[in-house]
Formats: sequence, C-alpha cells, structure tokens
Amino acid sequence: MSEFTSSVSSQTASWFEFLLNPTLIDTFLTEDNLDITGTDLIIQFLISANLIEQKTKLKTATENPNDIELKDNRIRALRHLAIKIAAKLNWDLVVIEKRIPVAVASDLIHCFVRLTTQTDKNYKDREQLQLLSKVDEPALFAVQLLHRWTVRTVVQSSFPMKPIKIFQVNVAGYVNPLQHMRGPNENVIEMARAKVRESIQALEVLLECKSAVRIPVDACFDLIDIENGLVPCDWSRTQVYPLIECTARIAYDLGSIYFYEQNYVNAYTMFRRVHDLKSQLEPSNYFSSLDGYLTSLQSINPSMEQSLLTKTKERFLMGIPPPRASVEDYISILAEDNERKEMTMAARYRLEERHEVGSQQYKIVCSFNLVRCLLDGRPTNTQYGFDYLETALQRLKQVTPKQQSLLN
Repeated sequence: MSEFTSSVSSQTASWFEFLLNPTLIDTFLTEDNLDITGTDLIIQFLISANLIEQKTKLKTATENPNDIELKDNRIRALRHLAIKIAAKLNWDLVVIEKRIPVAVASDLIHCFVRLTTQTDKNYKDREQLQLLSKVDEPALFAVQLLHRWTVRTVVQSSFPMKPIKIFQVNVAGYVNPLQHMRGPNENVIEMARAKVRESIQALEVLLECKSAVRIPVDACFDLIDIENGLVPCDWSRTQVYPLIECTARIAYDLGSIYFYEQNYVNAYTMFRRVHDLKSQLEPSNYFSSLDGYLTSLQSINPSMEQSLLTKTKERFLMGIPPPRASVEDYISILAEDNERKEMTMAARYRLEERHEVGSQQYKIVCSFNLVRCLLDGRPTNTQYGFDYLETALQRLKQVTPKQQSLLN
C-alpha cells in the first residue's frame, strides 16, 4: 500500500483514507509548507494502480476471483482519485507537464478520456474529424485536452528539460518505480510523435468549433464505492469553459507545433490570433512564450504579415475561411473579387457553408455573394443577403448599365 507522509503534520495517510475522508485531499493541497502537492498525489495514485494491475495479471490463474475483483475496484478507485485531483488543479497542462513525468501524464489524460466517453456508444465513430465537434459533454473537453497534450509533448520533447522533482515515498522494501521512468517516458513521446498529425488535424477542426465546452471540476467526481467498484460521476456539475479561453489555448498549441515543423506562416497566423485575444483572457502563464515566438517569426521573415495576407487570400480562393481573417478582411477581399471574379461561385458558396448561419461573417459572405450573382446576371435569393448589401454595393468600382439594372 502506497503511503504519503506530511512533513508538517507528521501523519501518514494511505490511499484508502482519501476514499473515506473526502476532505483529506483539500488538506494535503492547502496545508502550509506541505512537501506533497496534488501532482505528487496523482503520480503515486496512478503508479500504485499500475503496480496493483501488474500483480493482478500475474496471479489471475491462482487467485480467488473475489480478491481479483477487489483489486480491480482499488485500481479504479486510485485512478478516480488521480482524476479528481487533476480536476481540482483545473486540468492545467503547464502544471501537469512541469511536475508529472510524461508517461504518468499520458496515463492520467487517457484515463480521463475513457471515463468521459464510456457512456457515449458512438464515440469511436465521432473521432472522425467531421464529427469531432459533436462529441458529448464533457468528453469534448477531455478530447481537446488529449490532442493539446499530444502536440505539446512533441514540441517539448525537443527542448532540454530539467528533471522532475518527485516526492520520495519512504517505505521499507519499496522501490520507487520513478527511478525507471526513462524508458516509459521515451515510449510515450514516440507514441505522441506517431499520433501528432492526427492531433493537429483534430485541433484544426476544434479551433473553429462553436459548441459549448464544459470542464469537469472536482465536484463532478464523488467517492467511489469500493465494494462494487462503481465510479460515480455527476456531469451536471460541470462548469462552462469560456470559448475564448479554449480557442486561445488551441491556437497557441497549434502555433507551437507549426513552429516546430517550420511552418512559419501558419505559426504566425495562430500566434497573432492568440495575441489579438490576449486582452480578453484571464491572466495565465500558458502563453508565456507568445511574445518570444512572435519576435522569432518576425526575425525569420520580416515580411511575415504580407505573407499572411497572401495566404489569407489563397484560402479565400479555395473557399476556406482563414482562421485569423477580420471582418474588414472579408469585406475587402470579397469586394475585390466581385471586381476580378477570381473565386468560383462554388468556392464562395463553400465559404457560406463553413460559417455558422447568422454569424457576422456568414452575413457578409451572403451579401457579397448576392452582389456577385447579380453582376453575373444570375438573380438569387438568400435570407441574409441584404444585411451587408449596401456595404457590398458601395465597394463596387465599375458597373455596366446592364449590371446596374440588375442591382436595382
């Protein structure tokens, strides 16, 4: 049985006591001068669960089935406790990465994803990119957390890192498994590299997702019933995760992986998007390297802003909404295209379809598409085509008498 010793209170608490006394976690996380932090507890809970699981697999042939079931319940209980503490820490990836070995962090996040998706029978189907935004709550938060962690793991594996300081458990005959974490850590990093392309694509989809995201807080995770192994989760107690915070973190992590891959224009696009949102975000060290990234990108290519404008126009030509395009970008580019007609109508209709109906960008595209159709001699009706019609008409420079009659 793993034990946790407080240097302040000189008390010893087993994982079982955390199940019986729900306030014990708060005590360990808030007590002054406490050596053991929440991340230390997460590490010990998950490693203890894995050790029990390994021993159970070795003895299943001869062990009493009731004993096996009890051990399975203990494994679930320990993982449940780890998830509860991570929720209490607000699923802060900066804290997790700084204080938890990558192999243990992987275990934690994958356990979280399994827990939040276990009641969603269609989850595997919804892993498809086009359905990703329809994942049930609170699985949506868990899934985007997993993909963010994956790309961050790949990026950070390229940096020299200080060894993580881990609380040492002093138990007679106990060998700290963290002494042998180098191999598992390297394996997890290799797995992250193998899956990073999938995670990048998922985050690109989630970046444009407008679905409400709800974060599971520690109140969602009640005490596990050790007798029958039930893991009670009350998802009605999740809290709204501000969309702007979610968007900024996804954009920042995409920017970092683009930078790592030397895709500098895309990296600049993402980091500029975060920069534009920063004044609306809660203070956080999550974006601590933002200014450094932007400075580096400007040094690499002083004409980065012009390159971004060119790339924005290229995306418009394909009917793909640029992630950082402003309202004025939409107006100026579509107005110019009404003159030059470089975009096909198929691309312009795709631009409509990729925006939320009724959004400002959607209304702008509809209005400029209406004018384009009229200029081409193809009258059309659209519900939102008149919201920005006056703006679209004002941007026209040359209109033939025939076109003028259609516009009137």
